[in-house]
Amino acid sequence: MRDKKAVEDYKAGIKAQLTRAGLIRGQPKSSILQANAAAASSSSSSVFVSRQYQGSGSASGSSRINDLGIPAFVDPLPTVMPMFGSTLNSPQSISVPLYPSDASYHNSPFSPAGSLTSHPSPMVEMHFNPDFDTATQNLYNPPMLSISDDGLQMELVFYYFEHVRKLQYAFAGNSVANATYSLVLQHPQGPVANAISALASLHFSLIRVAHGYEAPNPTLEHSPAIRLYDSAHQQIYRNKQTMLTESDANAAIHMLSFSLMSGGVTDWRPMLDIASEWLVRTGITTSDNPKLMMIKMDEASRLALKTTMWCDIMSTLTLQTTPKHLSFYRRLFRGGSGYWGLTQQGVGDESTLRMDSLTGCPDEVLFGIAEISTLSCWKMQELRKGSLSMRELIRRGDVIERHLRTQTETMLSVESDLTPLHPELSSMAAEDGSVRKSPTGHAGTPLPADDTRRIVADIFREAAILYLHTVLSDPNPGVPEIVNSIDVIVQLLNRLPVSNIDRCLVFPIFLAGCLTDDPMKREFLKARFQNQHDSFGSTSQALRVMETAWQRRDSQGGAVGWQDLLHIQGRYLLLLV
Repeated sequence: MRDKKAVEDYKAGIKAQLTRAGLIRGQPKSSILQANAAAASSSSSSVFVSRQYQGSGSASGSSRINDLGIPAFVDPLPTVMPMFGSTLNSPQSISVPLYPSDASYHNSPFSPAGSLTSHPSPMVEMHFNPDFDTATQNLYNPPMLSISDDGLQMELVFYYFEHVRKLQYAFAGNSVANATYSLVLQHPQGPVANAISALASLHFSLIRVAHGYEAPNPTLEHSPAIRLYDSAHQQIYRNKQTMLTESDANAAIHMLSFSLMSGGVTDWRPMLDIASEWLVRTGITTSDNPKLMMIKMDEASRLALKTTMWCDIMSTLTLQTTPKHLSFYRRLFRGGSGYWGLTQQGVGDESTLRMDSLTGCPDEVLFGIAEISTLSCWKMQELRKGSLSMRELIRRGDVIERHLRTQTETMLSVESDLTPLHPELSSMAAEDGSVRKSPTGHAGTPLPADDTRRIVADIFREAAILYLHTVLSDPNPGVPEIVNSIDVIVQLLNRLPVSNIDRCLVFPIFLAGCLTDDPMKREFLKARFQNQHDSFGSTSQALRVMETAWQRRDSQGGAVGWQDLLHIQGRYLLLLV
């Protein structure tokens, strides 16, 4: 910055990148071609572009994200299209296999010759048939994205922070955004940057499909999103051979979100395995004092820890297993005044430790779900042996229910995250004309109000109790305790207006929906899923499974095993997060 000539050279390089990508409006096509040709002979290294320099290279001074007008989404400008592929700098199209459900998912699906091998499943080979009709292929697949172009990746990164992050972590404050952005700055083309760029590309494409601007591409074949996903996938598995870091773990969780957003095009299980392996390598799962170790972690590591715990415990609903790290969770959550108890002694910041600051689900409820899944597995084991004691089952269930109903923690206030948003993210929001003041007085996405947080916490608590009674009494809609819990969940949902918060409540809405025979409640719960128009998350899949449960219940009667239905939509099991 002290060398003016170096700054001017840097800005000139950025302008050339943006011109080459077609990002500067008013540039004639010949100029873009010339810039592209000049870039081919340049030997300068690739540097992630800071937002503050982009303005100096743009003739218009406004970002293409702002031009989109998302989420209002009126009429996309032609200048938007280069973000998702330019015919001027597109590499040769390469078929990118997706992920089989067997053990081969540990290999990169896009491995160069001589590296890790890949074994596509028959389903993958069907999706990537070389005889696929060319005209149809051209219709479904836009030109390829050159993921080495820093200008394009920069726009996707900022698109993620403006439009996607709040859908993933509706209850998270600026500290989570800053932690993720810090990982991008550390490794501008690393796994986190590629993973969130893949999410951004996919989300933008889904928005365009929802508004009729783009044809559906249900397999994501040849899409920029799957290319970016595969780049992150390859980086993570390369790192896995030596040392996994919190960056790899965070990237893996973002790629798990990609699976949800895509409707199950990719498998979330290997990504959860990666995050879990990182968790084990930190040593926290065997630590005698995991609370203190968590407090001493940096923000990015804590984020990876909390998201991994959340996904691991919630995956037990789908996989019908005990949590991978159950003994760790018992040490972390049990005893004293909860696992943030040290904060009451002046150690650490309470808001950085609590799960509800990220997901809306209180810690004691998440731990309760872990124990209920464990109880369910014990019950199945005893049934297979012919030695199930109903008295012991009910006794264990009563212990869990008392825990859920009495161990209620003080609600985490919206004022708890006082962290200012990173200056570059703040300036990005200002450029796009979407700066909103949070209750803390800092620019950023407004956090849910305290009343909303309290209602969401109560919904999760009642859903856990409902889950418990499906274990104790089987999933019979006529059981009084099951009917009562569904009534409570519906009443609480009635107090929440339809919003993006519903995306955080897939598990409670789905479970209540599967277990009710009341037509009015069914329609109410169905509408909560249908109102999520841009198909982010597993809401569409969850709705189809819920409707399948109704059809079986209405035609066959009796209990319907809702967990057994979670594999019927998409190629992979449905994760209820």
